[in-house]
Amino acid sequence: MIQFSKQRWMLGLLLSGFLIGCTSEKEQPLVEIPEVEPTSVPEEANDPIAKTPEDEESVIPPPPVSPPPLPELKKPALPPLPPSWKLVSTWKQPTFVSDLEFFPDSERFLSCGGSAEIYLWNRNEEDPESTPSPLEGDFSSLAISPNSEEAYLIQNDLAKSRSHIIHWKPKMVLPWLEGYNGQISALSIHPQGRWLATGALNSLVEVWDLEVQTKPPRSIPLRGHEGPIHGVSFSPSGNYLASGSGDQKVAVWDWQSEKVRHVFRGLQKWAGPVAFSSDDKQLASGGGEILLRLWNLSTMTPEAQWVGNDQSITALAFSPKQPWLAVGGGDGIVRVFDTTTKQPINELKHHTDYVNALSFSPDGKWLLSGSNDQQICCWQVPEK
Repeated sequence: MIQFSKQRWMLGLLLSGFLIGCTSEKEQPLVEIPEVEPTSVPEEANDPIAKTPEDEESVIPPPPVSPPPLPELKKPALPPLPPSWKLVSTWKQPTFVSDLEFFPDSERFLSCGGSAEIYLWNRNEEDPESTPSPLEGDFSSLAISPNSEEAYLIQNDLAKSRSHIIHWKPKMVLPWLEGYNGQISALSIHPQGRWLATGALNSLVEVWDLEVQTKPPRSIPLRGHEGPIHGVSFSPSGNYLASGSGDQKVAVWDWQSEKVRHVFRGLQKWAGPVAFSSDDKQLASGGGEILLRLWNLSTMTPEAQWVGNDQSITALAFSPKQPWLAVGGGDGIVRVFDTTTKQPINELKHHTDYVNALSFSPDGKWLLSGSNDQQICCWQVPEK
């Protein structure tokens, strides 16, 4: 028990000393703590859908403010565009038109067809002057002399299976070659006006000297084709003569030496009309195919071919001023091609039947077309 009391005494003593020490310490003054401004937190930190830099880039900016409208400006008046292959005149021949051609003045032209009449037209007048032939038969082809007021025409008397070459002058028609044994189907006059080339259904190409006055006239025969001749044409230089035949060949002749210079093959049907370009570098041919073929005369190779018609090609004409080739045939459409770019230019639609004849005026401003529908059309050619 004594042991236990002593321990309690000592514990009490220690506790009382601790209390006395606490109450005896001097009171310390309070230290003033400066106020600290609260740190500002960005709103984005508290915004659960705050924008990111990536979002900023994707934001569509507001549309700009429209400026005030400008006063209306009046455009200057522009000159009218030049006409493009415009149909300017039409005439009706009493019969179908088999051929036509401009005179050197580019104002007058001749036409012929299914009668014994020859028609002289003026581009600015409505009615033609008609001159009858003293012989019987329809006219199939004509060629105008480039140096005079003269022309030569083929007149066929089918009942007697013979042909005539008629010499036309204003107000006068005379037979030049009467009673050719067979049918002449094509002719072309030399640029100098002295020689006349013909092709016949007997496969013969002939060159006639118009200045030699013999009865009957004499010719230079060019033999080589094996089928009827459907087209002949002198080159603009007069050095060459081309012919298209039913033997599916197109021949280029050195006619003065009476030799063939080259023969183009590969056609699938008969060859018909042929035409040289104004620079003697290209030759076009048509015929029973729908293909228009262009031949290079420097290399004597094919240069291009186009679908020139839905049926056969019966008429060709090169422009004397531009690299343009006009083509006519069975569907009544006149198609124009650029022989430099090898692209089609235009389609001239008016005829309702075969286009048998085409002729550019020597000044290059007009194109004539003649058809089985008895219509003659004059188209204005645009300047390139």
